[in-house]
Amino acid sequence: MPALTPRSTGRRTVRFLLVATIALLIVFLLAIVLFTSAESRALGSMVNRWARSMDAGATAEVHLSVESAEGLPKELVGNAVTLQCRAPDRLRLEATIQGEPILAGRNGDEVWIHVEKKAFTVIGDNRTPKF
Repeated sequence: MPALTPRSTGRRTVRFLLVATIALLIVFLLAIVLFTSAESRALGSMVNRWARSMDAGATAEVHLSVESAEGLPKELVGNAVTLQCRAPDRLRLEATIQGEPILAGRNGDEVWIHVEKKAFTVIGDNRTPKF
């Protein structure tokens, strides 16, 4: 049996730690795949396709509505959200919360929020002095 020198022991330790880290990473990734629901994987692939299309400068639009809310407050059922996004600096979010439409958006350096029922709008930009 060869004598263990401090140098060879250090190399073995580093090699062992590297192999152990890779093995743990593989086990972790397999666990994620096995324990992730089909719905989550479908949502992930949809988000990936959406992100790729945004690179081309297209406007991405998503409509979400809550049909059932197991484990969440019942008030969420029936609410809807529409999100429109064009990378890198345009965004519009339209939501209905408790029957009240709310709009929010970004156009370059300008950000705004509008509550229709209260006739209330807040606009922020970099050109306006703060105070």
